[in-house]
Amino acid sequence: MSDEEDERDEIQKNLFDGHGAARRDDPDTSKEAALKIKVGPLKLIVLTELIRVKKIQVPPGLTIKEVKLNTGENMETISPRFAPMRREGLIFFTGEKRQNPGGRIAQVWDVTDFGIRVHTIIEARKFALDYA
Repeated sequence: MSDEEDERDEIQKNLFDGHGAARRDDPDTSKEAALKIKVGPLKLIVLTELIRVKKIQVPPGLTIKEVKLNTGENMETISPRFAPMRREGLIFFTGEKRQNPGGRIAQVWDVTDFGIRVHTIIEARKFALDYA
């Protein structure tokens, strides 16, 4: 490992204090849960889109098909991310159903506060590594 990589790792450790998506003052159970969340690129795409829409649309939320259309991703790659993200507490079913662009009635999903925090931390980590 190069000196630059060592320095980036140290910055990341100091910045996030090993608590994953939890804040330093959160209960230990929150820290343990946050450390178990693995957010790959496709989950990050879903979170990013749901957060973007939450800022501009009332009521917030999207169907899986709307996420697919908005992001340009394949349905086969986006759709399987929703159930694990719901179990992890990143997103939730709003209780609303609406007709998606394909004409079917579909559930509307939104991002949780925890999902927003996870997204924020991932973006901050990327920023810290890019500018370390």
